[in-house]
Amino acid sequence: MLEEYHTSVMLKEAIKYLSPYDDYKSSELTSIHNIDATFGRGGHTRQWLKKMPIRNSSIIAIDKDYKAIDKAIELFKNEPRVIPYNDSFHNIKNITKKLWGDDVSVDSILMDLGVSFPQLSEADRGFSFMQDGPLDMRMDIRSDKNAYDLINNETLENLSDIFYKYGEEKFSYKLAKAIVKRRNERGAIESTKELASIIYENYPKKYKLSIHPATRVFQAIRIWVNDEITHLQKGLEEGFSILKIGGRVAIISFHSIEDRVVKNFVNQKLKAPIYPKELIYAKTEIFEPSVKWVCKLLRPSENEVSENPRSRSAKLRVYEKIK
Repeated sequence: MLEEYHTSVMLKEAIKYLSPYDDYKSSELTSIHNIDATFGRGGHTRQWLKKMPIRNSSIIAIDKDYKAIDKAIELFKNEPRVIPYNDSFHNIKNITKKLWGDDVSVDSILMDLGVSFPQLSEADRGFSFMQDGPLDMRMDIRSDKNAYDLINNETLENLSDIFYKYGEEKFSYKLAKAIVKRRNERGAIESTKELASIIYENYPKKYKLSIHPATRVFQAIRIWVNDEITHLQKGLEEGFSILKIGGRVAIISFHSIEDRVVKNFVNQKLKAPIYPKELIYAKTEIFEPSVKWVCKLLRPSENEVSENPRSRSAKLRVYEKIK
């Protein structure tokens, strides 16, 4: 069963916020257009379908991982409301235009930014230090960037910057230095286990008790390889541009870097622009925000965390377009 491989985080909460129209039964709604921007293994999409009418509704299921889209095609082969699409959600505007046309505005968008369990469990993808696999970490295998090239070819300074910027790793320089030393002395670092071992051996002892020392470094590598922050920033902008007035966007993030991007994006649309002094008297419009928070912050329940420990770091934020 699909559920044995991956459990969607904050499933009911996210779909509840994205289905605000009395389960879409309002007579004023002639059609529903939703986007699951990070399909994963389809948990959120399946729950969403239960809230949508049979006719005049559809969901574009986007994922940059072709295996996820293969699963979507298999899972929803008899469900015409679901349109699987293999791409990154940072191209969400072009995807929507291609599938629904220029004039369609979107009711709701969901972005679940977590890595799916199948990706973590497949050793040959190289996402996890818990299994021995090649240094890869590409969600889209067509990408030119991979973890092997990063670890074996980047300079000490660049490695340190990446570990700090995308992993918030305070020992970034020390770990980068150890990696460069090891590859200079013994040749290329080939596997996830080898890299994790180097990190563990060079991590200060007193900080090894909370989480595995390789956690933040592997996060940083994955984010860099897949351009996750750049794609998130562009995806948020493009998602807003195709959203109808009253439409909603829900984002589930799993670390502070992603969450900060989401908060900054929404908060910028809540604040009045800062005008240069020479233009202050020419400003005649009264500023009105273009969004409002529907759910400023929601964390998983204690029950969910106990049943699915991977959900413990999740944060759900939902905004609505009002202008």
